[in-house]
Amino acid sequence: MSVEGFVYVPEESKEAMKQASQGARVSLSDGKPPFIVVDHYLESIVVAKWPGRLWRVRILEPLTKEAEQAAGVATLIAGASYTRALSVEVLDEIPIARLFGARGEAVCAIISQARQMQMEQVHSLAAARHPAAGATYAGLWKKWLASISHVTSTDPPDDVATVSVFVGPGRPKSPVNEGFSVLYQEMISRAESVSGAAAFIEEDEDRYLEPIWSAATKTLLDATMAYGAPHLCSQEDCNVLTQAWRSVIGPFS
Repeated sequence: MSVEGFVYVPEESKEAMKQASQGARVSLSDGKPPFIVVDHYLESIVVAKWPGRLWRVRILEPLTKEAEQAAGVATLIAGASYTRALSVEVLDEIPIARLFGARGEAVCAIISQARQMQMEQVHSLAAARHPAAGATYAGLWKKWLASISHVTSTDPPDDVATVSVFVGPGRPKSPVNEGFSVLYQEMISRAESVSGAAAFIEEDEDRYLEPIWSAATKTLLDATMAYGAPHLCSQEDCNVLTQAWRSVIGPFS
């Protein structure tokens, strides 16, 4: 029986799937890594680089255990959420917003804003964050965790590092799956591009966003929670979390 799944391909990729198109057959001519990684669930996809394209594929030739050993890669455990393949048939392209849940278009729009952030906006967003936004964001994380895994004691801190959790294969990693993670990484990249080393605080071997960039990033995470997972939010929650976005960026269309 054929197995279908999903392949996310970053725009910067130089791997075989970069040439994917609907109806095409993509194969590794030399049978050597990097192999085609086919995720069984959208929720399992790791978005290491953004932006990219998302394909639904049918596996034609999975990598055998013998081939894994010959290539020196670890054998996949039973129940793994992905399959390595040597050849796939590309069935169709999936809207990239589906990576981030039912309101993925909104999440993509916020990520797009992060990629073009200007310093004036950074300062304005940081100054406009509602005083209750941090507690509201953390509370909605806790509410979501309880709803999907019966976790009642975990209260994520008001910290931009809280962008995803692992609750099992094929399960969302956050209320917007990898949306928070992608947004955070894009803000890191934008901060580096706009402000260079001045955007960061170095502490031992760790690097953090300095307070203004950090606060601006939090406002975008707030907006992502409100617009990307509105089912979790009361009207008051939404107003609190979107205050900075609405006052600086404008109404969400």
